[in-house]
Amino acid sequence: KSHKIIPLDNCPALTKKLSNLLPLITPLCKELNKSGDIFMQETSFGVDVHIKTGKEKPTLNERMILAEFASSNDIVRLFFNNDPIIEKMPIPLPVDLFLQPSFEGEAALKKEVLSNISETDKTAIDLFCGAGTFTLPLKEKGLKVKGYDLAGPSLNHLKELGFKRDLFRNPLMKDEFEGIDLVVMDPPRAGAKNQAIELAKSTVKKVIMISCNPVTAARDAKIFLDAGWKIIKAIAVDQFIYTNHIEIICILEK
Repeated sequence: KSHKIIPLDNCPALTKKLSNLLPLITPLCKELNKSGDIFMQETSFGVDVHIKTGKEKPTLNERMILAEFASSNDIVRLFFNNDPIIEKMPIPLPVDLFLQPSFEGEAALKKEVLSNISETDKTAIDLFCGAGTFTLPLKEKGLKVKGYDLAGPSLNHLKELGFKRDLFRNPLMKDEFEGIDLVVMDPPRAGAKNQAIELAKSTVKKVIMISCNPVTAARDAKIFLDAGWKIIKAIAVDQFIYTNHIEIICILEK
């Protein structure tokens, strides 16, 4: 928690494209002469960058600097304070979208979720769905699915499949799961205690719980166990490269 800023010119956890951009950020910041935050993500479409310094619109000179930076470094989309500077192609993802830490980790999670769907599973709900990491694959698998989350921009990506709801303060009640065969739940690090309590009392037969925090995952899993459920399978996925964090997938059945 030091106030000393240490300049980094490489990071082993980054993808190659993001790592190549790292040493170029300092000269860009000096040229812009502003303080703020820079968000960089490598998506399946290319590198996506959002620079936030406040609410002011970019000047003509700043637009030129940023456009040159994007063009020279193969950046597919660059925003400045929510103002588009360059978009080389239409990207069907909101700006500042939450993504899984790695392509490989996301692929492993999707594979495990889809492999635990049975032929009798026809309807599903995806809780804390984000932009549809699991919602969309479930739909492609043929299930009738709805996704719930609080993040508005991410839900816009899901269109008619996404529903805005604060699942911490306003979890889906047990009766709202009537007719649902499968629930996928991928909460943030805080877990989903209130939602787990209602879900454990519902008529759902199978829950696939994904968590980036084994401690809250164990707490939430115990809620199901105390309600008569059992853990069929628990898997650790090492998707947080070069860190001691792991992702947990837990398959629960009545």
